Amino acid sequence: MECWSHLEQVVQEGRPHRHLSDLIAGQEAAFAREYIRGMLPISTQPAQAIAEIFRKRPLRRILDVGCGPGAYALALLDNHPEATATLFDLPDALPVTRELVAAHPHAGRLRYEPGDYRHDESPETVQGMFAKAFAALRPGGMLAVHDWVAASDAVDREWSAFFSLHMLVYTDGGRTYALDEYRTMLEAVGFTGFRTESIQAGSVRNPTTLVMADRAVRA
Repeated sequence: MECWSHLEQVVQEGRPHRHLSDLIAGQEAAFAREYIRGMLPISTQPAQAIAEIFRKRPLRRILDVGCGPGAYALALLDNHPEATATLFDLPDALPVTRELVAAHPHAGRLRYEPGDYRHDESPETVQGMFAKAFAALRPGGMLAVHDWVAASDAVDREWSAFFSLHMLVYTDGGRTYALDEYRTMLEAVGFTGFRTESIQAGSVRNPTTLVMADRAVRA
């Protein structure tokens, strides 16, 4: 609410009044707990849909960047009993994640890594994250991005446009991206095999998109 209350200033200046990481770190512990817990009901169903897409793909090590309540990693582990997952999120968020997954059957296959991943930021920051992901992946590894995607003309996806504004009010240059922008950024750092899957299309009013690309196996 504090971020949205400065909307006029944010739109004029193109930068947030306060950054999300500052809000989580600066508020009392109850704020971080409720924020992360609030991600659970909106991530459970898309996480299951994405896990079904990867059901037959061999997975060994999973890195869930911006894990929140851990729903995506846990859904993937359901179908891959030999896999392990690292949950990566802000230092003030991960204790809430630990609390939420402590009793889960897959809890023993999880590890936790604190950090700031700078989600939904400027194109330069996003491409920099893709470059780091490419360098970290083994040949044959895959990067998957789950997001609301903007239309190429930036006007005919109402929810994506709204979410893009929502990103702007608490991130530096944050917005949603069109598929051609994702392709350009991923291919610029070396990824190949760009492809997409619509998530929950036909069952929700605002379906998301799964963007995938590979670090090719060396010849």
